[in-house]
Amino acid sequence: MANLARLKEIHARFGSKATFLTIYTQEAHPTEGGDYLDYFLPVSKHKSLQQRLDAAGELLQLEELPGPLLVDNMQDEASKSYGSFPDRLYVILDGVVVFQGGVGPHGYLPKLVEKWLDQFYN
Repeated sequence: MANLARLKEIHARFGSKATFLTIYTQEAHPTEGGDYLDYFLPVSKHKSLQQRLDAAGELLQLEELPGPLLVDNMQDEASKSYGSFPDRLYVILDGVVVFQGGVGPHGYLPKLVEKWLDQFYN
């Protein structure tokens, strides 16, 4: 949640210049998996798009996100196309990836997105 708070700060600075969005993908630590982490919102592995949509809706009930929330399809096309499992930050400019952060959780560093935005807009 600390990263989300940091992204909200970055959004407050750059939200009028850049679109921020989140893509909800497959669950990284489903409850039935061997590595389930006891977070605030236990989520089972999605077996249908409706289950994934419901889980995304629960996330929205818990926390306001900086920008719209999109949901990946059940073929995980967004996740596979961008190598974003379990999570990753990107900047896309005119359809081209101009910044690709490291794979989360350790490579998920909002400060690097802020640095890129600072350099681009200043």
